[in-house]
Amino acid sequence: MLEMARRNVGSPLCYLLRHRYDNFAALRAIAAQGMPPLTILHGEHDSFIPHQMGQALAAAVPGSHFELVPDADHGDVAPLATDKLRALLAEP
Repeated sequence: MLEMARRNVGSPLCYLLRHRYDNFAALRAIAAQGMPPLTILHGEHDSFIPHQMGQALAAAVPGSHFELVPDADHGDVAPLATDKLRALLAEP
């Protein structure tokens, strides 16, 4: 979360961020408990979070998969990837 804020508002303003979510730490903790394969869907045209950040998150978890959702912005991933999400949820 801090890195996203740094990219969007710069430093030192990013340090005013109240929430310090650490997706890398959270995914590592879940992976240590034996989570199923991870798929990260990211909007191809995300205007808020660069897709490289999603790729880095996927790369941090062995066995994970990263996929760009064509024509999707930050809030468009779910509506534009409905079929993909349904297929992922149907997997055992």
